[in-house]
Amino acid sequence: VHTSLACALARAGKRKEALALMSAIERASFPLPAIWLVPAWLALGERERALAMLALARDQGAPQYVYARYDPRMAPLRTSMAAPPAMAGPA
Repeated sequence: VHTSLACALARAGKRKEALALMSAIERASFPLPAIWLVPAWLALGERERALAMLALARDQGAPQYVYARYDPRMAPLRTSMAAPPAMAGPA
């Protein structure tokens, strides 16, 4: 899966290429954990889409979801009031 490449392209300012890759990834015929899409959408500045993917990952029961609060690529979501409770930080 090329979600990491899409994230890197977005961070390098290659938005068009990153969006094309994300489009191809989302059209793929195999199941893809939504959590893998979150960092790329964040790097593209698509915060709401990243939050939607994070919520979908939670609803899907993705095992990686529990680590999202510690992933530095997802740090921008930790302070969001709209973020799911697990992203709010330690209680």
